[in-house]
Parts: sequence; structure tokens; C-alpha cells
Amino acid sequence: SAATLTVNPLPQTITFGALGEKTYGDAAFTLSATASSALTVTYASSNPAVATMSGTTVTIIGAGTANITASQAGNANYLPAANVIQALVVSKATAPVTLGNLAATYDATPKAATATPVPAGLTVTLTYAGSATVPTNAGTYAVVGTINDTNYVGNANGSLVITKRQEKVPASVNIPAGMLRVARPASAARASATSTQRQSVTALPPAWLSGTPAR
Repeated sequence: SAATLTVNPLPQTITFGALGEKTYGDAAFTLSATASSALTVTYASSNPAVATMSGTTVTIIGAGTANITASQAGNANYLPAANVIQALVVSKATAPVTLGNLAATYDATPKAATATPVPAGLTVTLTYAGSATVPTNAGTYAVVGTINDTNYVGNANGSLVITKRQEKVPASVNIPAGMLRVARPASAARASATSTQRQSVTALPPAWLSGTPAR
């Protein structure tokens, strides 16, 4: 009788090394996993919000972690390979922050600092001496601006100085002694009651202030 020859598919394995850390904003890069069968390896990302796959090219979309799975489905001669998974960690990019409006004068209203991040449009949280409350009173306050964003990190430190308001003092009017009229007590008895009794200065009519000699 004729003999039957059965040829079983061979097993295969995938070699897929660890992925280095990436930073948001990095350029797309290429994967290079290999199968012992020399068949083509395919890839998939578990988190398209962090990274997407197109063939062997990985495009970074945002900060976070995505698992990249390398697969080889096999064919008539090779069994499917066991998947190999590597974690792709994408760190937040650093964004500079510039603080402004750090000098003000007290006027009973809150004095907020400003923060300018690069790129523009990022949310920056400001604290004053550790508090989110914008200060009003005169003093020096430690200001910290911290970026609050999914893909960026950054902070800046400064000091907000609110100086005291200088009140304007009205200019004094010098009146020559000879132009003053002194009102004496109406009663002689009252006048002699004490030698230390005060004398009061009466309001002067405009003529006296303009320099008209006393009569």
C-alpha cells in the first residue's frame, strides 16, 4: 500500500526588543522585529491616543503608554508565532513659562501675575505663597506657575511685590505772623483764670490771605 507522508508546519518565534523612551513631539520611528521564519512581522498599538502604527512606522500622538504587539500569523509551512509585546512610554514635553506683571501698587484690588507658556494656549496654574487666591494686600508673594496639560510639563518661579500706596499730603499754607488775628476771651475773669489758656486762631477772610495788612 502507498505510504502517506505528512509534513507538519514548523514553529517560529519573534524577536522584538524593548522600545526606548520617547518624548511627545519626537519624530516618527521604525520598528524592526524579526521572525525566525523570515516572514513579515505585523504590529498593532493598544492606545492610538499615544501612538499609531502604519506598517512598521510608529507615529507619536500624545504622552502616555501604549503596548506595541508584534505578530506573525504563519503560513502553510510555519505555525503562528507567539505574540511579543513591548511597552512604548511617551513622556510629556517640557514647555517654558514666563511670568509677568510681578510689580504692583496697593489699591485694594487683587493683583494677579501673568504666565506666558510656549507653545501658546497651554493652561498654567498660578499660586501665591502656596495659595490659589490672588493677593490684595501690600507684601511680597512667592509665585509659582505650573503647566497643566496632557502632553506638556513645565513651571516657573518668581516674586510678586505689591508696594504700599503713598498718600499725598496737602501742601501747607504759610501765613505771616502779622496777618493773624487772635480772638481773646470775652470775659476778663475767664482770661485771668489761667495763664495757660489757649488762644484760638480765627478763620481769615480772603483779603487777609491775599496779603492785605492786618488792621
